[in-house]
Amino acid sequence: MPEAPRSRKFATAAAKILLGAVLLFLLWKRGLVDPVRLGRSVHAHLDLCLVAFVCQGAILVLMGIRWRLLSRSAGIGLTWTESVRLTVMALSLSTCLPGNAAGDLAKGWILSRRGVPFARTLGTVAIDRWTGIAGLFLSWALWSAVLFAVAPEVRPLAAVLLLVSVPAAGAFVASSLWGAALERHLPAPRSDTGLVDRFLRAVRDILETAARSGTDRRTVLAALALSLGNQVLMVAIGWCAVRTVDVAATIPQIGALLPATMCANALPLAPGGVGLGETVGALGFSRLGLPAWTGSETLLLVRLASVSWAVPGILLWILDRPRR
Repeated sequence: MPEAPRSRKFATAAAKILLGAVLLFLLWKRGLVDPVRLGRSVHAHLDLCLVAFVCQGAILVLMGIRWRLLSRSAGIGLTWTESVRLTVMALSLSTCLPGNAAGDLAKGWILSRRGVPFARTLGTVAIDRWTGIAGLFLSWALWSAVLFAVAPEVRPLAAVLLLVSVPAAGAFVASSLWGAALERHLPAPRSDTGLVDRFLRAVRDILETAARSGTDRRTVLAALALSLGNQVLMVAIGWCAVRTVDVAATIPQIGALLPATMCANALPLAPGGVGLGETVGALGFSRLGLPAWTGSETLLLVRLASVSWAVPGILLWILDRPRR
């Protein structure tokens, strides 16, 4: 019996990897991703690629500081260097392993070896991710509104983006600030033996930690400000990418389309959303009247700026992981 779940997990991971490979293959066959053309662009604009790499590093630093702020409210004492180091390691594992939660689980495992309850760590990671998503939708709503105002020719597209981003931004910000009440409505587990009760207890532990992290409104507002700073840096990475492929995309266009591709990347259909974000990028750029291949290659460069940090992250994981 234990073999079946393991085989299903292996089959699911293999299917995700296969889907990402198939999507990249189809993009290549349709001329939307050309490795030779992309290599020439990168070689001609190494300075822009370096700026994108540095901006991605700054994003990781801000993410680490944000997690430290939120985890301190839950009683987890991390230095900012520890939180940044664990954030870089988590990015590497989430990039290299199927499933976007691998890095979060690694954080929980490492801190559990230091005596921090696993559920408490996952609770801080949950509110950290939540405020990060809230910042993404806030930025998306802002740039979509700017695009709607300054580009009448693409107002139908900008209106659709506004219809998606504005309600989502409001919901995520409100739940970040007042979501602590959710934990009160969960049924209390009746015992420690049943599978359902153990699951409920784990969920309550995670939500209680998230609620404690979100109790201090000033901390949550600071976390949201850091999330917006991350989105500014993401737009800067997108700007470097579009200049690398020599396409005349504007800052409002980048700011309005990039979050849509990031949402596609977050779908648990392929490792890191490989192929999904590039497909959405090609579709979005074509709707702006730009060549579709510039969208897919722009998003591939944005992905490479992030993936390149997996190398130092894996080295940190090898050096810092706890002994068994």
